[in-house]
Amino acid sequence: MTNNQAIGVLSAALKSADYPQSYLQELISHLALDYSTEPLSANQSSKLQYLLFLISQQTPIEYIVGKAMFFGRYFNVNRNVLIPRFDTEKMIEQALLHFDEIPNKGDVTVIDIGTGSGAIAITMALETTLYVTPIIAIDDSETAVATAEENAVFYGVKERIQFLKCSDFPKNGSIPIVPSSSHIVVLANPPYIQQKHFDVLPSSVKDYEPEHALLVQPLLLKNLLHYLDTLVSNQKSVSFFLEYNDTEGKMIQRFCTEYKDQNCISDLL
Repeated sequence: MTNNQAIGVLSAALKSADYPQSYLQELISHLALDYSTEPLSANQSSKLQYLLFLISQQTPIEYIVGKAMFFGRYFNVNRNVLIPRFDTEKMIEQALLHFDEIPNKGDVTVIDIGTGSGAIAITMALETTLYVTPIIAIDDSETAVATAEENAVFYGVKERIQFLKCSDFPKNGSIPIVPSSSHIVVLANPPYIQQKHFDVLPSSVKDYEPEHALLVQPLLLKNLLHYLDTLVSNQKSVSFFLEYNDTEGKMIQRFCTEYKDQNCISDLL
């Protein structure tokens, strides 16, 4: 089989599995193919057959190639972390717009709760390099934290981000409950899918992405409220950016740039 023929087979496989054709270039790069009549190497042929099998099983392309695009950058991903999605970029955009309005940018700490691959924390670090803003990234999965740290090293921001594994947020003693900065920007994209909606998700999501990072966790939301209240009670100025869903499963985003009480998320519990 030639390179061109292999590309045609991949395109057909994506169409058959109802994947966007935009993934084709990712797969071409993954297999080191080019648009030519050169025959595939034995290794390429073997990898192609395995890749076609994975596609037929509805495996997310991001897990196949080991990376996902977020905010114009690639992040390493694996089945221990959620695949970052375009919708979450809106939360970053809103946080950065708010950040520009903060008078004293040298007195701000950004906290990413549920960091996963680290896409949110690392993006905030890269987009605030002018101010060298300290960032704290928290996750309850040790393997997720390890993935996030790898991504931070790749982008050269490891020294800017304090990664913390916390299984009982925010009660773990290692968590800096109250950073010294006077202004705290909290970003959270917690699990928010209800069981009835999880059951009808595409196989490429429910069968591969970490279930604990998808299904709603009311206790986590309560702990998040407690944490925000703790910051406010310690005279911190708190900006809170949350990606969540409503009771019908529709994704919504709530941007509370002046968090002072529980009204902005208490109705989600």
